[in-house]
Amino acid sequence: KKRKASALQHAKHSNMLKKWVFWLFERVVVPLVQFNFYATDAEGRGHRIFYFRQTFWMRTCENYMKALSTIEGGGPVLEEVKSCDLKQMMSEKTLGIAWLRLLPKGKGMRAISNHSKATAGPLPKLLNAGGFARKPINAALKEVDYVLRHEISAFPGVLGASCFSFPDIYRKLCSFLHEHKASGSGQKLFMVSCDVRKAYDTIDSKHLLSMVDGLLRKDEYDLNKFYTTAACHDNRLVSRMVQTCDAFPPENDNFQEGFLHQNCVLLNKTWTSKVTRATVQEVLKEHLLANLTFAYGSYYRQMVGIPQGSILSTLLCSFYLANLEVNKIFPLLKIRVEDQSALQFHFRHCKGEEKSGTGAGSFLNLDGESGGGGGDGDGDGGW
Repeated sequence: KKRKASALQHAKHSNMLKKWVFWLFERVVVPLVQFNFYATDAEGRGHRIFYFRQTFWMRTCENYMKALSTIEGGGPVLEEVKSCDLKQMMSEKTLGIAWLRLLPKGKGMRAISNHSKATAGPLPKLLNAGGFARKPINAALKEVDYVLRHEISAFPGVLGASCFSFPDIYRKLCSFLHEHKASGSGQKLFMVSCDVRKAYDTIDSKHLLSMVDGLLRKDEYDLNKFYTTAACHDNRLVSRMVQTCDAFPPENDNFQEGFLHQNCVLLNKTWTSKVTRATVQEVLKEHLLANLTFAYGSYYRQMVGIPQGSILSTLLCSFYLANLEVNKIFPLLKIRVEDQSALQFHFRHCKGEEKSGTGAGSFLNLDGESGGGGGDGDGDGGW
C-alpha cells in the first residue's frame, strides 16, 4: 500500500515542477517561437496575439515599406535616407529618432511610431561618426506641448468639436441631450461612426506650421512645476508632478486649475524654466518637416503629413481639422461659424429626416461632397 505524500513533500514536488515548466518555456518554447515566428497584436482585435512566419513577415514588411516610398504605393510617405546624407541630418538634429513598427490592420498595415524611446548607440559603420544620443522625442516636445495648450486655452472653440477623453464626450453629449429634451422634440437620435481616411498623412505640415505661428502671442514663456499630494481610497499618499505655463496656483488669482485639486497639498518646488517663441517654432518645424524614422534596418525621412505617436499628434490634428470644420463642413451644412457644436447644427439641419435615418446618412456623405480623404493640400485646411 502506497504511503500518502506529506504536505512538505507535495510542496517540494510542486516547486520542482514549476521550475521545470519555467525552464522548458524559457529555454525551449520561447526561443523556438522567436526563431520561427513574429508575434504581434492587430488593430481592432483586442489582446489577441497573431503569429506570422519570420520569412513571410519580413517579406511583407519590406514590400510595405517600399510601397510607402513609391508613388505607385500611395506614397511617397517616407523617403529612405542615403548613408551619405544620414551623417549630416543627424548632426543637425536636436530631436531623437522615432522607431517604427508595422501593425496588421484588416487587409493592410498601419505604421506605428514609437516616440518615447531614447536614441542612443553607435551610428552605422559606413558613417564612421561615433555615437548619437538624444532623449526621447516626446520628452523633448513637452515644453512645446505646454506652450501650445496654454495658447489654445486662450481661444475657446479653436479646436472645434474635438473631444480628447470619455469624460469630455460625456459632458458634451449630456449638454446636447439636455437641450434636446428641453425643446420638447420627439425626434429620434442617430449615432454616426466614421473615420477620416489617412487623417495624419494628408495634413499639410507647412500650412499647419503657419497656423501654429498665429497662436503664439508672446516672445517668451515661463514654465513652472509644482507637485500635488493626495490620499487615495486606501489612505496611501500619491504625489505627481504638474507643469503649467505662465501660472502657479498661489501666485495667480485667476488660476482655475487649482480648484480641481481638492483635498490636495500643492507644493511649489521653485522649478522654473523659460522657452522662447523661436525655440517652439524651431522644434516644431524639425518635428514636422524633418522627422527621422528607423525601421527594419533602414532610416527614413517622413515626406508628408505629421508623425503618429507623438504627444503633439492628436492636438495638432484636432487643431487642423477644426479649421476644416469652419472652412469646409460648416458651409456644406449652412451653419454659422459662431456656433460651437457641429453635431447640434447638423441635428437641426436634418430635421424631418429622423424616421428613416437619412439625416445620419447625409452626414456620412459629407466627405464625398467635399472630395473626402484626398488631402488637396491647398493651404485652407486640406480635406
